[in-house]
Amino acid sequence: MNVPSTGEDYLIWKPDSFCNNAIETTDHLLGECDCARAIWMEVNVNISGILHELMCTIWYTWKDMCNIVFQNTKPNAQGTIIRIQYLVQLCNVSNGNNIMNRTNDMQIKQWIPPEYGYVKCNITASYMPDTKRGSLGLIVSDCAGFTLGVKGINLEEKVDEEYGAEYFECKALEMAVEWTESLKYNKVIFKIDCENVFLSLQRNESQVHWFNQNTIIYLKNKFTSNKLWFCKLVNRLGNNVAHNLTKKARTTATNFCYLSDYPPNIVKWMEEYYVILHNR
Repeated sequence: MNVPSTGEDYLIWKPDSFCNNAIETTDHLLGECDCARAIWMEVNVNISGILHELMCTIWYTWKDMCNIVFQNTKPNAQGTIIRIQYLVQLCNVSNGNNIMNRTNDMQIKQWIPPEYGYVKCNITASYMPDTKRGSLGLIVSDCAGFTLGVKGINLEEKVDEEYGAEYFECKALEMAVEWTESLKYNKVIFKIDCENVFLSLQRNESQVHWFNQNTIIYLKNKFTSNKLWFCKLVNRLGNNVAHNLTKKARTTATNFCYLSDYPPNIVKWMEEYYVILHNR
């Protein structure tokens, strides 16, 4: 350990043990370090915005850096993100009597239908580092608020944890595109909660790991050839039905697809978020 001299904005060691060649200033540790920057992007935190997300992310980023130095343990970004999200939820619950929090909670839960003539497909994925496998959840609704279909997929393929979480987010959008095509929907708004995938579709420079770039190219071609398809970013907390479908596929280790006659537990999830059921 190299203890720095006084008068400099260093922590207690340098260079950064994760980046190897960078001086570990406070700015570097919390924002410039590759590991820290990846976590900020994945948890979709606006640093100038909500205080809870900021404090929780700083706390777990610091713990990861300490584990690198003192425990010689490489951080698991996906595991860190899950812990951050759980701590944020606890903070929000503890402040549940705050009027602003209650208002924001209603905004998060309220489902907003797409424009007339369009359908909306909410999409999410989960990745389990211990098994290296992922699962997906999809829900399609129309402009009147009627649920047109739900789908959960438990994938058997194993993917390295370095890019696994991102891989299954790409896979979820790919399968959503193919599903809506099979259902003959021409005007679709796809709502995803992975910022890396969203930005890769919007920009010329890819934001995803090289392993996932072929899927991004495929998706870009699909959106280019379908002029009435759009992809938008949704807050993770506003994508709860899709998350529940993903969890159901993972915990039951099954694939399912319903276009009507939804099971009671799925009905409950949709009703909780003001989605109207429609059995065609």
